[in-house]
Amino acid sequence: MSLETDLYSYLSTYASLTSLISTRIYPSKAPQEVASPYCVFRKDGNERMYSHQGFSGLSKPSIEVNCYAETYLQAKAVADQVTAAMEAWPGVNASVQSVFQEDEQDLTFEDSTELHHILLEFSVMYG
Repeated sequence: MSLETDLYSYLSTYASLTSLISTRIYPSKAPQEVASPYCVFRKDGNERMYSHQGFSGLSKPSIEVNCYAETYLQAKAVADQVTAAMEAWPGVNASVQSVFQEDEQDLTFEDSTELHHILLEFSVMYG
């Protein structure tokens, strides 16, 4: 499986998150007219890890998860559950060695979607 497939599979079955957004988790871009709240994720860079023997089999991708909702508090609740899910991911997927949250930004209101937006950035050791 790929990181993106593993991530979607995991987030779409994380009960505390799906209770808020169902399976409205999209890679790269959400469909037009999607109901909110929802999340969009994308890989934003991928550092391959090497030793003197060559590629170690591990990579360190940066994952961006964007959380959208009609109110700020809904967006924050979704972001909190994404963070909890990501922090628990190494314990449930042997390919995930570690996850570190690098940033969280309240981007508040998106004019194009009329939704509140919270951006989360994670560094994942995967392989």
